[in-house]
Amino acid sequence: MSSVADRRNQQIWDAIENDNLKQALQLCTKRLRKGERGDYLLALKAHVLALSVSCGHNDEGFADAHALALKDPPVTDVEVLRLLQLALSNLEARGRYNTKESITKLWERAIKAKPGDEALAREWFLKTFQDRDWRNTQKAAMSLQKTYSKKREYYFWAVLSSYLLYSWPGATESEKKLFGALAYRMISKAASDVPDDPKILLSPGRAIQTPHELHLLLSVYRQQGYRPEALAILNSDNLGTRSTVAKGDWSFVRQKIELLEEQELWESEWDFCKMLLDEAFPGDSEDKTGENSTPPDAKGDDWRIWQGFLTAAWKIDTEENRKSTIDRIQSSVGQSRPSRNARLALLDYLAKIPQTGQPAQGPLDLLSACNQYFGSFATKTCCFDDIRCYVEALEPSQRKGYLEHIRQFTEQMVKDDLSDEKLRAASVAASINVLKFDYLVNLSLPTDPAPSTEVGDFVGSCVGLYKSSLTLGSELEPTDNQHGDDACILAVMGLVRLAGPLSEGRASARSRGYLLQAAALLEFLVSRSRHNFQALLLLVRLYGLLGAYTLAMETYPRLTIKQIQNDTLAHNIFSRISTLHPYQAVGINHLEKGDRDPSLGLLKALMVYEKSATQVPDLAKMALEKGSFDQVEGFLEFADKVRNSICKVMWTVERRRIARLVRTKTSSLDRPDFDHICMESLSIAFFRIADAIGAPSIYGLVAYNIGCNDLDPLPDDITDNRDYEVMINCEGSDHPRFEEYVRLGPKPTTQWARAFHSSEEFSLYLARYSSSQVPLEDRQRILQSVEHVFYELSRTLSAGDEVLNKDLTTSEKSFIEIQALLAEELTLILGAGLNLRDIVTDSLQRVVLKIDERLSSFQAAEDLVKGFQGLDIKSNGGSNSDRLLACIPDWTFLHESYMTLQTLISLSAYTKHLETTTATTVTATSGKSSKSGGGSSGIPKNATVVAKQRVESLYQAIRARASKIKNQFSESGVVGALVDGGFGRDAVGEDAGAIGEKIEELVGEAWMEGFVGRVVESWLEGLDGVLRVKVNLD
Repeated sequence: MSSVADRRNQQIWDAIENDNLKQALQLCTKRLRKGERGDYLLALKAHVLALSVSCGHNDEGFADAHALALKDPPVTDVEVLRLLQLALSNLEARGRYNTKESITKLWERAIKAKPGDEALAREWFLKTFQDRDWRNTQKAAMSLQKTYSKKREYYFWAVLSSYLLYSWPGATESEKKLFGALAYRMISKAASDVPDDPKILLSPGRAIQTPHELHLLLSVYRQQGYRPEALAILNSDNLGTRSTVAKGDWSFVRQKIELLEEQELWESEWDFCKMLLDEAFPGDSEDKTGENSTPPDAKGDDWRIWQGFLTAAWKIDTEENRKSTIDRIQSSVGQSRPSRNARLALLDYLAKIPQTGQPAQGPLDLLSACNQYFGSFATKTCCFDDIRCYVEALEPSQRKGYLEHIRQFTEQMVKDDLSDEKLRAASVAASINVLKFDYLVNLSLPTDPAPSTEVGDFVGSCVGLYKSSLTLGSELEPTDNQHGDDACILAVMGLVRLAGPLSEGRASARSRGYLLQAAALLEFLVSRSRHNFQALLLLVRLYGLLGAYTLAMETYPRLTIKQIQNDTLAHNIFSRISTLHPYQAVGINHLEKGDRDPSLGLLKALMVYEKSATQVPDLAKMALEKGSFDQVEGFLEFADKVRNSICKVMWTVERRRIARLVRTKTSSLDRPDFDHICMESLSIAFFRIADAIGAPSIYGLVAYNIGCNDLDPLPDDITDNRDYEVMINCEGSDHPRFEEYVRLGPKPTTQWARAFHSSEEFSLYLARYSSSQVPLEDRQRILQSVEHVFYELSRTLSAGDEVLNKDLTTSEKSFIEIQALLAEELTLILGAGLNLRDIVTDSLQRVVLKIDERLSSFQAAEDLVKGFQGLDIKSNGGSNSDRLLACIPDWTFLHESYMTLQTLISLSAYTKHLETTTATTVTATSGKSSKSGGGSSGIPKNATVVAKQRVESLYQAIRARASKIKNQFSESGVVGALVDGGFGRDAVGEDAGAIGEKIEELVGEAWMEGFVGRVVESWLEGLDGVLRVKVNLD
């Protein structure tokens, strides 16, 4: 049974877990007042105080923890030490305390007090390792290996910790020199202790015995530039690639090739790789025909071996070596069982080394080799990606010849397999590869864009192939993709090409019509292949482009992206989501709340970073304890990438912008201390309550709280882990990837992150002080913060349009310009002291003038409505579909609307802040308050009227535009007209009509009506979102 103290301690922990810190502190204080004493209770109280948001509590917690750290006799209980370190670490995170020295002294004094306690010393080492405190990690490791010298793991921990300290960017030059040399000497000693005779199984305790320890040796050597020594190790009998220590780990072979290349030992590399290839194809020397040759060995037939072999051959470049190289390749190609890597090596050789003669086996040229490769791998999905670069290397006329050859080859396959379903499926796979090469050669590579008729024919061929393949697949599982899915995706790629490049805006009816057709094809595809990742990913993008973001949010969960994959793939749904669909989707209630609520979805994605901050160090610790030193390095590198991820910054910005847009217009939200009484952890609970009882006011309250919490500092070294290459791509290597044609605006990079992080800092200031004065004691600190914001925003804008257009949309750039202007004006106001009248009046005039200059970017109220006055959408035939498609609320409409609303919210908060700042100003001479309009320090009541009027007119213009479009798409006959557009019935151009007919034959009119109806519902929901945003103009 647990003791009374344990049960009482558990009560405190339960209160902490329930975020009831007040109760936890009361329980601690009550026990202490009763005279109960003990290091654990005191440390627990310090931990509670460290978790508090109160600065006074933090100071008290720091004092208590610091006193315990210096207590005499020292604290030696491991549980108390852990708790004290946790409390001090939490205080360090507040940014007001420097606790690293206290933590170090805490453990050093404990170990000194109990020098024979191995568990205590080991615990200190592991804690410093998890905290990445490399200086103390090295110190603790050396202490362990000296005190417990018979334990070999501590010796290698000392090597690793010295190596990590050497590699740490924060280490000084003297530290690098000292600990780099120490790691080298220690690991070299371990290598020298390995017996020369590999038959001797027993070796000294500190000798290298495992592949992981050998990896550590190579890392230490290579990091410090000891490449010849590392190569000598891999050439040795006792530690080389074939040694008993290496245990057949193929990574050592790859490392040896890398070392040979780094030292430019081309002859040695060629000999080494040839030896491995000879072993992989042992039948070549006796039988050149390949009839009796053995299949290639899986390891020796490694593409890295072939790469090293060819790289060395190109560097050597002698007649004799060329002949030996081509003989080796051709003899491998001649195997009865074709080697994919050998054929690729032949293609690589022919593409890069000039032809010097004709071999015995016939003409040797790149075109023939491409034809042969397709003949061997035509039915494989890897065929296109394997040889696309070699097809690009052909002359234009040769590409046409290649395309004609593979068409004939595939046509013969189709003739031969009419009765066998498996053969028919193989012919479909080969036909898809032909279409991929057709796309590359005829649509992507030509300098001049392909005629729309040619692209239309290509789309028609793809749709036809997909339709014919639907009769196959009787052997497939429900989770499998259909045989012809890629043909449908290729048709979609062709339609996206017909829609035109992003630079042209895709504002025409036909462009949007093609995108609608593309989305229809993909939706039809995923109704049969529910788990086709490529189709689902592309469909998310297309729905986003069309402005049907509810459908994008419904499709995205089907990708089943898990955990850390969010860091690489979540950008497909969350990039700019606050300006596309900030509200909870109402039409997809069958999904989990986190999948239909963008704010909760972003929180879910952000939780990945919180989890990785604890899980990755734990995994690194486990790898360390198991002696997997190479994995330790991998985990540490991974942790660095995730910790500084640009997505973490982006999702934080998006979530805060959503909070401002969805906030309710309630006076309670304007309390200046609101951000001090709620925490992020409470947000989840409030969201659940709001969802359960249907209370939007709670939703808005919590959303506002998110926007008021402090921002984490921006990382100095932002990493980008987003994966843009996962999407299918058939474009030429010198052309933009296909993914770029379906992006929703420019790719946000570090510049975007820095600009909007600074903008959020400024918005935080406006949110906190829109209804209250800046305290005089905080004025200088806040002035410095706003000056920093202005500096960062100005630096972004100074990059010029050419650079900005690669990161920011036009609306985002305009928003940043306004934010920079407001920040500049506030620096003047905050630095003005008490006499604000003239400065505020002048500031408002400058702001109004600047807004007038930028109104063209947002469109004036008259222009916003005027463009729709002549639009009369009725179900009366003619060009209804084109007229509808021309005014759909696509992503550009939503993005411009929400970004403009964000701007208006900032402008409204700014004018309100000016009124608050000058409404009650205490004069320096009388000490009396002067109300607005009275006294020399106040400003006239109408000083902010012009700015407010400008905000009001633009706000009403945005609403008028959204309301007009909503009314038009709510009329009867809209679905029918758009179905006609989807089938190209009233489109201009033969290609559009022909494509529409193909699509109609595939999906049918009833299915198309259901699809279009859902798209229209999504558009109406998106327009409702724009109309729901409230800008506080009071």
